Amino acid sequence: MTKTQIIHQLETLIEDAESHRNSDGTLDDVFQKDIEALRFAVVEVKRRSVSLFCSRFQKCRDCPLAHVRCECCCYDIADENELDTILKAIKDSGEAVE
Repeated sequence: MTKTQIIHQLETLIEDAESHRNSDGTLDDVFQKDIEALRFAVVEVKRRSVSLFCSRFQKCRDCPLAHVRCECCCYDIADENELDTILKAIKDSGEAVE
């Protein structure tokens, strides 16, 4: 399974857990904790993808993103939106991240 497929599967599990809302919109504690754990896992898989990309280059100047600015160096502190931006830049650069 690729990282993209893993992320998709985790997001599908989040959607399933969200579908178990009570009529008042609340979630049972188990489903709420499942969602939190799954969201954490999605972010960590994305961080790992960026980390693997970064590890391919000894120096930031060698990174294909360096001409814009080397965005990937801060993947460990990035939130999910920033990670999505970095992963899109990696994809747009033509460098595959599996």
